[in-house]
Amino acid sequence: MNAGPPPSALGLSGRVALVAGLAGGFVPDLCAVLAAAGARVLLAARGGQAACAIVAGLPGGPHATHARDLDAPEALVAAAGAFGGRLDILVTLAAYGGEGSLAGAADAAWDATIGGSLRGRYMLCRAAGEAMKAQGGGGRVVVVAGDAGMASARGLAGVEDGGALTMMRSFARDRGPHGIG
Repeated sequence: MNAGPPPSALGLSGRVALVAGLAGGFVPDLCAVLAAAGARVLLAARGGQAACAIVAGLPGGPHATHARDLDAPEALVAAAGAFGGRLDILVTLAAYGGEGSLAGAADAAWDATIGGSLRGRYMLCRAAGEAMKAQGGGGRVVVVAGDAGMASARGLAGVEDGGALTMMRSFARDRGPHGIG
């Protein structure tokens, strides 16, 4: 099985990557690949101790962590700019996941998933896109969503993932002319 090119071939030397979401799952590997490719990584994640452990093990650097605040995406993007002088890459992951039947979902679960996770990702993408446009030179925005968004999945997770994928396609059309994809 071909593992693909080494991370150094990605050419991210001097780039600043903001990874926003949770500190578990594949996030440690994602941060390691970005760092090995030369990017400076700012990990903004829930679970401060886990995030600090991830960043401490990254090659290169400097790297940092930031307490993620879904209500302050502009501050988070500004923190990335202050950390590295610019923002080149945003990777955003879902912060919530609703399970079970959509018809049986409680209003609080809807608000947390759509009003929290999807809204937070939208606001973060919007703030990052504005920063990337203002600084010039383009950038990359990666929205990680589960396959629930591409299938007729049940529950709030499917709605959130589908919304995130649709949002990203629209974002790409709006920001593509500025070199942001």
